[in-house]
Amino acid sequence: MKISQSLYYPSLPTKWKELYTGPASEDAELVFAFGLRQILEAAETYESLSKRYPNAFIAMASTSGNLADQVLMDDAVVCT
Repeated sequence: MKISQSLYYPSLPTKWKELYTGPASEDAELVFAFGLRQILEAAETYESLSKRYPNAFIAMASTSGNLADQVLMDDAVVCT
């Protein structure tokens, strides 16, 4: 199994930050996306995820805080 982890920041111009580089995002088959409900409900979030991971099944779950590496994130969606 090959794993990568990225952060999606809806409020930043660049939107994406790589934490762990693994296989190309278009090769992903499954993506777990964790974030605040308000961010996950925005149509822009799913559109951005599906463009980045075009061949993956995307499972999104809301959290009150999510871990990225060893940091608690509130303003980003953690995609693994």
